[in-house]
Amino acid sequence: MGFRIDPTSVVLFASGSVVLALVLCVVMRRHKRRGDRAIRWLMASNLALFAATLGVLLRPVIGFTAGSMTVLLGAYIGIVFAFFAVLSAEERPLPVRLVTVVGTLAVAVHLVLIFDGQSVAALMVSSSVINSGLLIYIITRIWPIGQRLGQRMAILVCLPFAALCLAYLVRLGFVGIWGKGPAALLATLTIIVVMSWAAVILELAMITLREMQAQEKLKAALQRAEAANTARTKFLLTISHELRTPLNAILGLSEIMCQEVFGPVPHPYNQSVKHVKENGKVLNELISDLLMQTADTPGGDEEDAVVAIARAVHQKFESEEGASDPASSGMAASDLTGGPRKTATG
Repeated sequence: MGFRIDPTSVVLFASGSVVLALVLCVVMRRHKRRGDRAIRWLMASNLALFAATLGVLLRPVIGFTAGSMTVLLGAYIGIVFAFFAVLSAEERPLPVRLVTVVGTLAVAVHLVLIFDGQSVAALMVSSSVINSGLLIYIITRIWPIGQRLGQRMAILVCLPFAALCLAYLVRLGFVGIWGKGPAALLATLTIIVVMSWAAVILELAMITLREMQAQEKLKAALQRAEAANTARTKFLLTISHELRTPLNAILGLSEIMCQEVFGPVPHPYNQSVKHVKENGKVLNELISDLLMQTADTPGGDEEDAVVAIARAVHQKFESEEGASDPASSGMAASDLTGGPRKTATG
């Protein structure tokens, strides 16, 4: 008793595999952005492959011409849309014009073969040549994309297309040697099964590709944060030097004048020099607090640090106003500086 394959069971099994790929695609869509082009292309590819499997199943019902064109177009569109999904995931340009021209020629050739009454073997040969050539082109395009993330990733992304290309080439050899017969039917059923499982493998490859892309973005963000932190540290060191140098000169000169190193200071300027010295000390403390708080503050707490610094500035000036009021002196600090003294609150 010989071994016999039921084509209906094989096609139903393939349809179930494509449905599984669609379910995985829906799960990816729920966890990613709804406007993700790669996921949309992947869902369209799975729907086209599902239509191809249904075309094989319904060919006795809808007729040879409609069934054959459904299978041929579904397989071609499914392969092209899967290719577009990989390119969209890497934000690469899509060769829409090229695949449109090739698809138009493929449809024209198949229609000529169908309406000229050619055999099924001729359709098998034409579709095998066109789709295997398309798959070879796709593999050469996406291999460098996957290799950017490592050789294993390149193999995983190219595996579905390579397996399907091998299935088409095997069918082409079978048809060329034995013509239409059990071998060609077995090769066709093999293509359908490989096509369905290629959809599932491509879903898993896309999930892995997305995770690796997320890790790359996280690594790049960490590098940018480290670079920004280094730049901020350099800026703080520079601004600290630029602020403290003239401030130390002011404090040093006011200290010399208060101690009357070079002789007595006239009485109208005596209290003003003390106010300059006290305000310089306050400003020096504020600069120290500002630099310390900014250097120790994580990126997400900068707003809280600004509020804390502003509060500290206000408190220091309030305490200084209470401790030494310029109005009580013989000459206000504004007489020395040429204008009214402003507090942190304006």
